[in-house]
Amino acid sequence: VTAQHLAHLIGLLSSTAPAVSVAPLHYQGLQRLRQRALQISQGNYVHEILVNQEAEADLLWWVEHVQGSDGHPVVHPSADMVLTTDASKSGWGATDQESSTGGMWTQDERKAHINCLEMKAALLALQTFVSTRQNIHILLLLDNSSAIAYINHKGGTHSRVLSDLALEIWEWCLTRGITIHAEHIPGVYNTVADAESRRSFEPSDWKLHKGVFDQLQKVWVPQNVDLFAARHNRQLPHYFSFKPDPETEAVDALAQCWSDLRVYAFPPFALIGRCLQKLELEQVKELVLIVPVWHNQTWFPTLLTKLIDLPILLPDLKKIITNPAGEAHPLIERNSLHLAVCRVSGQVYRNKEFRMSLSESFQQHGGKARKNLIHQHGESGYFGTLALH
Repeated sequence: VTAQHLAHLIGLLSSTAPAVSVAPLHYQGLQRLRQRALQISQGNYVHEILVNQEAEADLLWWVEHVQGSDGHPVVHPSADMVLTTDASKSGWGATDQESSTGGMWTQDERKAHINCLEMKAALLALQTFVSTRQNIHILLLLDNSSAIAYINHKGGTHSRVLSDLALEIWEWCLTRGITIHAEHIPGVYNTVADAESRRSFEPSDWKLHKGVFDQLQKVWVPQNVDLFAARHNRQLPHYFSFKPDPETEAVDALAQCWSDLRVYAFPPFALIGRCLQKLELEQVKELVLIVPVWHNQTWFPTLLTKLIDLPILLPDLKKIITNPAGEAHPLIERNSLHLAVCRVSGQVYRNKEFRMSLSESFQQHGGKARKNLIHQHGESGYFGTLALH
């Protein structure tokens, strides 16, 4: 096909915009192919170029869907919901005027241009606050003019990444009968979403090394729900988040029922005691729990009574746990924090069965008494309790 033929076809398709509301979403590939043809031929419109897969996908959409178009409104309908969003290089934030939420970017996402992050924040806000709604019109308030233009124009030719994000946003909305329109909000008024996007790291942001977690999944029966997670640090597809999150199963793990789930938890250290209480209260069959080896904590004796397998001391890797920026935990860097993974249960009979299976004595000879029992590892790679009679 020639660049001239492509230009003619694109003009024809764009002219249907008053009748086909999503027309701009489905000729971006053709536009990029025309641009490539002109670049290769240095502006020669009769130069021929092969139709690529992206352009072919655009053409197929028109063949299959153009007859089903329901037109384009002359004016934007009144907004059923207003979402305000913002992004920084560290995270994203959003508010629906009643509640607010946000989260951190992953290490890969942090590398993206701020315009891309602003559009990603808009998508995450929609997925968080509107996932259960249908057939409504939403007003998006952003303080980034590029993001606003790409959303309202349903893509563009200057940036492939922004155009793809616009397509993703609109496709997500259209499958739910949702329409959107973006408007500018001055940064000085975008205080709530801005604060959410710039929050500091929280105790629940730490993530266990992915390779170590995968090995744990092989040691015991694989878990299917991550209890204390967010979009940026989840270990499993299904997870409970601390606050509204675009992909979470539910908000607030301590408010959910664990009894019928195979659950994994790396909670903030201050919540370990409450986790053990819930374990017993709900008679949870099994929980794989990451804890610091702090023998003097009030929850530590309770933890030992809930064991159903030998705990495993995790390796002293500098980045055994990291925050969303990839930074190691400061206590681990100072060699004052050691972690263990424990398989525990709230069912008393399982706790008793495990203790009855233990030896009455420990065969390995001990060394000299350790001065600091909290920070030292046992040579066997385990810690725990013996069966007492």
